[in-house]
Amino acid sequence: MSGTTPIPPIPLLPEWQGIPHPVIGMLHAPPLPGSPRYRDPFSQAVTHVLHDAEALLNGGVDGLMLENF
Repeated sequence: MSGTTPIPPIPLLPEWQGIPHPVIGMLHAPPLPGSPRYRDPFSQAVTHVLHDAEALLNGGVDGLMLENF
């Protein structure tokens, strides 16, 4: 497209500078308090996210991102 300015790349975290292609694992939280589908205790949501985080880390990811939507 003409007339557009390219967006500069976001710099990597310092911890990832030596990793050629860092892999980021995505943690998907179940419905949290305040959301329409929230039903289970908050502690169950925490347990779910921690379980997934452990699995991703054991699989070798370089970092984690958490979404809660």
